[in-house]
Amino acid sequence: MKFFLLLFLPYSFLLAQTFVYECQDNKNFVLQIREHDAWLFSKGLSTSLRQVPSASGLKYENDDIVFFSKGYEAFLITPGMKYELCSNNRFKAIWEDAKLRGNDFRAIGNEPGWYLEIAHNGAKTLLVTDYGNEKYELSFPKPLHSVQTRTTRYRIKGFIDIYIESKKCQDSMTGHNYESMVKVIVDGKVYRGCGKTLH
Repeated sequence: MKFFLLLFLPYSFLLAQTFVYECQDNKNFVLQIREHDAWLFSKGLSTSLRQVPSASGLKYENDDIVFFSKGYEAFLITPGMKYELCSNNRFKAIWEDAKLRGNDFRAIGNEPGWYLEIAHNGAKTLLVTDYGNEKYELSFPKPLHSVQTRTTRYRIKGFIDIYIESKKCQDSMTGHNYESMVKVIVDGKVYRGCGKTLH
């Protein structure tokens, strides 16, 4: 069983450039900006865009799609659809980013702030605690599932326990509702929060 411990990484380092744009007339789309291009996900559309020069702001396009953003506003033109007065929903973008990076489950908690991301049935797990000051990259053995208690447990004996219970949970700060209650114990320290599956 392998795990790595890295301390004092800045919180911004852990987030990729994924945006969930909410636009006029209840339209929305997802844009993931990479090093030299971007990927666009909208209704019935998944395609790459290349960055092109712009006098101001950011501009990405391909043959028949144009995306432009400046400051907090953006617009998108696709064949047969125009998205106007768009702004990024940062909260949704964080969860969408975790999904696009291949995670299956994500959880968050408060006081101190922490989050958990699980991929590949625990083989690739990220736990960030104490407002981003501590980061654990973990590889768990197979999780233990209980149909009776509706729980899933990930464990490295003597170090960390993660309990996920299929029970409605409300975030204590934002009021958002989630499908699971989550408890994480690291070296005897307990973190409580809420989570949901991403797919």
